[in-house]
Amino acid sequence: MEVIDRIAMRSSAPRHASAERAGQTLNSAAAILAAGVLTDSAAEHYRAGFHNRAMFIGPIVAAAVLATTAESALTRCRRSPIRTAVLGAATLTGLVGFGFHLANISRRTGGWNSSNVFFGAPIAAPLGVTTAGLLAIAGDRLSLRPTTSRAVNPKSKTRT
Repeated sequence: MEVIDRIAMRSSAPRHASAERAGQTLNSAAAILAAGVLTDSAAEHYRAGFHNRAMFIGPIVAAAVLATTAESALTRCRRSPIRTAVLGAATLTGLVGFGFHLANISRRTGGWNSSNVFFGAPIAAPLGVTTAGLLAIAGDRLSLRPTTSRAVNPKSKTRT
């Protein structure tokens, strides 16, 4: 029984370390995606003249997600209320932006024709910040899993 306990203890440490690495990798992916969303949304909204005040929100939230996820990708920072708020805001902002872009195309002369779809507001672009937020949330959940996962033997009611 002692040998099994040693094997179980030895195998739980690498599993936790790999979960930590996987969480950092997801945060790295979220940071890269947020950087792309930041540059694209800032350039395109600037090109459009920020004619709607809400157009400032996308680049600002993308910058906040980039800062938050880059910190988590490079360090072992833990969940905080501000981080949770930023990632939640990113998810919500992308969904609201998606609605704005749909409304933009619907309001254009001609409605949903190919010219408006290709040259209007990019429909799925705001979902990039939503995806970055969801990747970071998944990375947090993955890296904060319990460190031990020892099974309970149903016959003996003891841990094996």
